Amino acid sequence: MKGMGQMLNYRDYMPKTSNHKRDLFLELVSGTDAMCNACLDEEYRELCREMAASLVSSGRFTFKGRIQSWVSGIIHAVGWVNCLDDPSQPIHMTSAELAQRCSVSHATIMDKSRQIRKFLRIVPMDPRWYRSDMLLDNPLVWMLEIDGFIVDMRTAPRELQVTAYDQGLIPFIPPDRAIQLQEKEPIEVEKPTSKTSKKKTPQPNGTLNLFDTPETSSDD
Repeated sequence: MKGMGQMLNYRDYMPKTSNHKRDLFLELVSGTDAMCNACLDEEYRELCREMAASLVSSGRFTFKGRIQSWVSGIIHAVGWVNCLDDPSQPIHMTSAELAQRCSVSHATIMDKSRQIRKFLRIVPMDPRWYRSDMLLDNPLVWMLEIDGFIVDMRTAPRELQVTAYDQGLIPFIPPDRAIQLQEKEPIEVEKPTSKTSKKKTPQPNGTLNLFDTPETSSDD
């Protein structure tokens, strides 16, 4: 994750793109960066950058109207996934307050957010756009099918957790995260790996393949 004062490098998000898309992306994230730095936090800023990159690089999403309207829509879409309007959250803001801070109407921010969420097929608590510090509490991340039964991997035996992690089905091993939190160490969530990675390919429909486990020694 980039530092707050680090200059944005669009190549971090869109390594191959035309000059037009690059300029559009930079225009979008200059707006989302400014809003997140002022009213939200660094992780919201990073998620907004990633969402802007997904929209622009798709080549199929049409940005009609003012860029600021789409800036507000991106921020709202990310906030919608993470329950930004929930007052119990450390960072919270209603959609009306967000619209006001983005200098757009409430109808505009809701419309742009809806279009974005429909295009990216975003659902509530969508793990793709969920804050890493809240992943442990997101059931969509941890419910996997094993032998026809839905299992919460947060309470599963460690052997199954390790297998699911090695197959790329869960972002981290829950007990290890608890230890890291106690030590106040930063948590790194697994990102998609390159084609040369030795990670196992996730099974379809979030199914844990117990017959495709890595070989381990008796000391593991």
